[in-house]
Amino acid sequence: MKRIIAATIALGILIGTRVNNQAPEYVTVNFENNHYIVEEASPSAEIVPIAHAQEPNETHKEESNPDIEKMLTYIHGAESTYGRNTNPNALHNICAAKGEWNELGYGGMALKICFESEEAGMAKVRDWLTRKLKQFEGDEAKTLCHYNLGGEHVNCKYYQNYIGGEI
Repeated sequence: MKRIIAATIALGILIGTRVNNQAPEYVTVNFENNHYIVEEASPSAEIVPIAHAQEPNETHKEESNPDIEKMLTYIHGAESTYGRNTNPNALHNICAAKGEWNELGYGGMALKICFESEEAGMAKVRDWLTRKLKQFEGDEAKTLCHYNLGGEHVNCKYYQNYIGGEI
């Protein structure tokens, strides 16, 4: 997105200066202090195509969606009682026996998917929830029912337990 903004700014300057018959030979676009700086450059300046221009060097952390975090917490409790279920045949215990993690039931017993860490598992399911919420136009019931049952359902017991605060 930032590359598109930079290209648009540069193009706007080129068009604007051409209207006044004062077109620069080169334009550079830099990002400093959260602002784009567009400057005329000399022909000897290093030219980097917009598609390869460097993005600002900052750690970008997307803000977490409280609805997704609430669903993720519910799933963790519903699928493994937050990892406290002691059934040795439960997915989270099968994964733990291999030194891995899946207290979210992701993939179910058919696939027996295990993650290398809790962070990796949470990130995977967070991403899945984000995509499914978008697909279902923000419908939490369809998203959670799809997670639990597959397919598209407008309502299910899993969702009812979620809104009722039951695990």
